[in-house]
Amino acid sequence: MTSSFKKLASGLQEVQKRILSDRKVTGEEDYLRLIDILIYHEHRYYIDDDPQISDYEYDMLYKVLEAAEKEHPAWIRSHSPTRRVASDVTSTLE
Repeated sequence: MTSSFKKLASGLQEVQKRILSDRKVTGEEDYLRLIDILIYHEHRYYIDDDPQISDYEYDMLYKVLEAAEKEHPAWIRSHSPTRRVASDVTSTLE
């Protein structure tokens, strides 16, 4: 894992806990942080094969993101996980 991903994980843990607890974002800055959180967890799951949260927690965060984008379409960013058709996959198939 790169050091930027380590910093992201430690810097956003409290935001992640709050969003999981509240089931909502409190503004556009939270929305942008949630995108970073989901991208981080996708990387840990698909690339590193070392998930840090359960599938249920990931799904809850993803649903919060979808709800925020539905309520605030102006916030939507092209790099949002909801804008992609598929995630990155590893190139090592056995």
